[in-house]
Amino acid sequence: TGKKAWGFKAKAQVLASGALGGRAFMIGADDKYFYALDEVTGKLLWKFKADEFTGGATVGEPEGTVYVGSGKKMLHAYFLNGTKSFEFKTKAQVCSTPALDGSGIYFGDDGGDFYKLDRASGKKVWKTRF
Repeated sequence: TGKKAWGFKAKAQVLASGALGGRAFMIGADDKYFYALDEVTGKLLWKFKADEFTGGATVGEPEGTVYVGSGKKMLHAYFLNGTKSFEFKTKAQVCSTPALDGSGIYFGDDGGDFYKLDRASGKKVWKTRF
């Protein structure tokens, strides 16, 4: 119908792309929070604080996890219920949108390092420099 279904106002601008998964729309904002909103009502389901979020998020549906990088120099992995799965520390902020395959999470940091992490454990499989 083209009608606005709902709205949500973060305390700062949103530059990142959102992701859908587990009946939630998830997006990071420059107010240093990553938000999970009910996809039907827009009601806040959960949030966590890290630093600025300028990259997009990716959802791994099989494991029920959202992956997102931040200005806190980390890749964050949260279960779709809002509990933390793991956080992986990098040397520079992570503004890229993670990509997934059957076993890995792929992302780069702003320092030129590119990583593959194991989806199940969050452990580094390899790192290369661009």
